[in-house]
Amino acid sequence: MTSAAPAKVIAGPEFAGIVSRGCAFALDVAIVQASLFAAGAVIALIAEAFGEVSIDVSAVEVILGAIVWFAAFDAYLIGYWWLAGQTPGMRILGIDVRTIEGTKVTPTRGLVRVGAMFLAAIPLFAGYLPILMNERRQGFHDKVAKTVVRYRPPAPGGPRRP
Repeated sequence: MTSAAPAKVIAGPEFAGIVSRGCAFALDVAIVQASLFAAGAVIALIAEAFGEVSIDVSAVEVILGAIVWFAAFDAYLIGYWWLAGQTPGMRILGIDVRTIEGTKVTPTRGLVRVGAMFLAAIPLFAGYLPILMNERRQGFHDKVAKTVVRYRPPAPGGPRRP
């Protein structure tokens, strides 16, 4: 009589913590900021070629600039989550975002996630604290959008994380 060997459990990639996610977010902010700065510089150079450029900025223009920045950043996040499953900052850190079912984030779910990220930041970033306290490392925005952020599994034959 032979005993059956226990089934081998294959563990999936682990959930990404707050530091990895925060660093990826900071990289994405820097990428969007640099891109918008470069676009603004090109527009200013073109405008200067056709006449004098004035730097008198009103409060309305500052508000409009902030709205454009947030719209560009939201489009950046949602577009990359939908098309690639990760932003460039997330790619550098080796993490991606998926639904809890394991599929890519749709634009609608991405919009919900971005809106919930904003709401999570309002009460002194308290909506991000659950990332430290639950096993799936889901913040308020992840729970609302039903997403998880995981480390990407290594490519076959590629370097392995310790």
